Amino acid sequence: MKEEKDEKILINELENKRVIIEPFESDEINSQDSVIIYREAEKPVRLTLGFKILLGLGIFLSGINSVFFFYFIVHWRQEVTNITEPFEFTKKLNNLLFYSIILLCFIMLVSIAISKRPFNSALYRLGVAIGVLVTAAAFIFPRFKGYKAAFKIFSVKGHFLANGDYLIIGLLILVMALLMRYGYKYQSNSDMTI
Repeated sequence: MKEEKDEKILINELENKRVIIEPFESDEINSQDSVIIYREAEKPVRLTLGFKILLGLGIFLSGINSVFFFYFIVHWRQEVTNITEPFEFTKKLNNLLFYSIILLCFIMLVSIAISKRPFNSALYRLGVAIGVLVTAAAFIFPRFKGYKAAFKIFSVKGHFLANGDYLIIGLLILVMALLMRYGYKYQSNSDMTI
């Protein structure tokens, strides 16, 4: 009985040494994958031709508009000092918000192209950033003099708490970003089972 127990311990020790010494074939495949944004080492998904075309077009167009974000930031001070009417200032704020969103969308699309996966951690994190940015703008923009909105929340004597249009859009973007997060987790779990 004791010999049988000693034999089992010896076999277990040999198995542990084999696991440590001999790598599995799957370890070699994973170690050759390139490290993607946020240190992801995952297998790429085969993207369809139509998706690749739309992805390339989206990267191209959002990349061109992202250049305007940097132009806008560089010339922000000059443009703000030349403003005479409050309406022009709120127009500049809306432009800043728009170009910021386009820049974040550009980064999202590039992360999809690099990782070759429709869902990745950068995608939902940047989606949350866009949602928070738009939701914050819904509350911050109405504080500036001359700001007007079509849908006002808690409006009293010309002042209002939030721009309802931006608030609804921001919350919808946050919901979509969380859905992307679930898609990313589902994709990661399905990759693990395969």
